[in-house]
Amino acid sequence: MSSGDERLDATRHNIYGFLPQRKDNGFYIALEFFALVRGVCELNPGMFLNPNSDGKKYRRISHDFARRVACGVLPLAALEGIMDREETLAASQALFSSLLVVSPGQNKLSNNWKTRHFFPFDGEMIHYDALERGRPPKREIIIQEEVFRGAGRWIYAALSRDSNSPRRQVVADRMQSLFETDSSALGRLFRNAATHNVKPVDSNFPDLMSSIDLHEDVSDWPERLRQGVQNIVTREQLPRTSRIRDLMHWMPYCLARHVLALAAATAEIPEPHLAVDLQRTSNQLKTQSQSQVKDFRSIFSKAHLADTPADDAREAQSSTSAMKRANKESGETAGFFTQTLFKVGALNSDGGTRNFTITPPLSAALVAAATAPGKEMNFNHFVDLIATDFKAVIGRPTLVGIKWLDRIDNGVFEKNESLFASQLRASGLLTRYSDSTSMVHREVLP
Repeated sequence: MSSGDERLDATRHNIYGFLPQRKDNGFYIALEFFALVRGVCELNPGMFLNPNSDGKKYRRISHDFARRVACGVLPLAALEGIMDREETLAASQALFSSLLVVSPGQNKLSNNWKTRHFFPFDGEMIHYDALERGRPPKREIIIQEEVFRGAGRWIYAALSRDSNSPRRQVVADRMQSLFETDSSALGRLFRNAATHNVKPVDSNFPDLMSSIDLHEDVSDWPERLRQGVQNIVTREQLPRTSRIRDLMHWMPYCLARHVLALAAATAEIPEPHLAVDLQRTSNQLKTQSQSQVKDFRSIFSKAHLADTPADDAREAQSSTSAMKRANKESGETAGFFTQTLFKVGALNSDGGTRNFTITPPLSAALVAAATAPGKEMNFNHFVDLIATDFKAVIGRPTLVGIKWLDRIDNGVFEKNESLFASQLRASGLLTRYSDSTSMVHREVLP
C-alpha cells in the first residue's frame, strides 16, 4: 500500500471509525455479520457478543462448492464421484441458485460465484467469503475477504458494546436461536455439500475494540441499531425467515445513515433529514429528494477536507484540481452510502436521476424496528417517528427545524402519506379501523 493510500485510509478511519467501501454494501453487511455469528457460535458460543476478544476464536466456512454449482461454473467432469449425470447437475444447479440472495441491480444470471451468497434459511447455509488463487491446474480456493470488508464487523462491534447488558444478552440469545442449525432438509443438504468445500479456517477473532470506533458521542445510529435489532429478533410470532429479512434491511440501513451522520458532523453541518418520495410523477418533494442525493456527495467531500491536515486543506479549498482529488478520494464512502441505500430499498436507482424512497421490504423492517413485538402504533405517530428518530420525512412532521419543509405544499405530503399507507396495507403492515384511525404492526395481530 502506498503512503497516499495509507493517508487516505487513516483519514476515512478517523472520520467513520472503520473503512466504508463501495464493494462492501447492502446485504453483504448483514451477511458478513451472520458469518461472524455462526463462526463464533461454532467454537465459542458463550462468547457471542462478548466485547472481550481475548482467546475468542471463530470458524470461517466457505460453501464454495454449493456456490460454484449454483453459478454453473463446475462442469460434470469436475464432479467425478459426486454427480454422474447432467440431469443431476442441472437439478442441483437449479436448486442451489434459487437459494442465492439477489440484490436490486444484481444480475441473477451472474456466474461470479465469489460475489454470490446464500440466504440463511438455515444456520448451515451461513458462510464466509472465498477466493480463487492461481491458474489451472494449480488454482486453489482460499477463504479470504472478497465482498466482506469490515462493515459486518462494525455491526458486531456495535451490538457487543451495548452498555445495556440485559438487552445485549437478550439479543445474543435470540440471535443464536435464530441461526441455529436444525435437521431440516435444507440443513442436511448444506451439511453434506460442505464436505466438498475447502477446509474451514479457525482464526482468532478480530480485536474490534481497537480497530473500530463507533463515535457514539457524535451519532445516535448505533443505539438505534441496537434497539431495532432487539425488537426484530424477539418477535417470536414472526417466522424466522421474516426476522432475518428484516435484519438484512435494518442493519445496513442504520450503518449507511450512521456514515452520513458522521460525515455531516465532521463537515460541521446538521445531520440531514432524507426527503422520501413515493410518487411516480414530478413534485416538490421528489425535486428536493433528487437535490439531496446530489448534495450528499459534497458532504462526504467536505468531511474529507475537514479532516485533512491544515496545509492540505487550504490547498484543496483554493485549487480546483485538489478539490476534484478530494471528491475522488471520498468516492468510496459516497459509493458505500448510495449503493447500500439502493440495495435495501431506500434509493430508487443506482444511477441517473435518483431520489430517496421506501420499498415494501424496507417498510417492514422499519415497522419491526420501531414497534415492540406484538404491539401496534398509530400510523400518524409512526410517520412522525420516522422523521424524528430515523430522520426520513414522508409526510409533514410535527418536527420543526427542517429548513426545506416550507418548500413543500401540504397536498404533496398528503398524497405521499396516502401512498405510504396503501403500501403498508398491501403488505399486511397496516390495519385501518376507521377513517381517522390506522395502526401499523409487523405481526398479524389477533
